[in-house]
Amino acid sequence: ALAAAMRRAARGPLRLAALTGYGRQAGVVTHTPADAAAFDLHLTKPAGMEDLRRALEVNAELPVGSAGDARAG
Repeated sequence: ALAAAMRRAARGPLRLAALTGYGRQAGVVTHTPADAAAFDLHLTKPAGMEDLRRALEVNAELPVGSAGDARAG
């Protein structure tokens, strides 16, 4: 609900990343179809500097607004 509200309030494409304790392994996890409605990327705890660097690289490779566009249909 919060992610959807943030996307509605954004003045342009918005990429959201989640930092969560729920995950099978630490590190960067790209979004799954079920997660796409809320977040573009997921980081699982504990996330280190290398994880953050990889997240930024993955984020740069994603089409701008891709998660928002997928939900709009």
